Amino acid sequence: MKSIQFSALAIVGVLASNVAMVQAKDDGQWRGAFAGSLALASGNTKSTNLSLSADGVRATKEDKIALYLTSLYCTNDAGGKTNKTANLLRAGGKYDWNLNDPTYVFGTLDLENDKILGLDRCTVIGAGL
Repeated sequence: MKSIQFSALAIVGVLASNVAMVQAKDDGQWRGAFAGSLALASGNTKSTNLSLSADGVRATKEDKIALYLTSLYCTNDAGGKTNKTANLLRAGGKYDWNLNDPTYVFGTLDLENDKILGLDRCTVIGAGL
């Protein structure tokens, strides 16, 4: 039970510490950030956590495009048996079109695959004003 709790905490910690964020400037140039982490632990159990993420953004005075990609892969070896505790891939994007200074229209698309949860594909489409 302790190894499962440790793995869950490690997953949350890796996700929280591995967020690539990009600051947008409205000059029309693409900007990006990449982040990655690898955590290895051993003792009574062995665990491996690998996390990668990337963000990209391009903004002008009229619109903004933001893209992201996140992946997480974790294993836990307890008693000679290796279990995958995370196998996640997320990607998405958002488009903002400025109507006037405080108002804009947006559309989003998010895709997710999580083999541990048996989630082959989750698609979320959103729009708003």
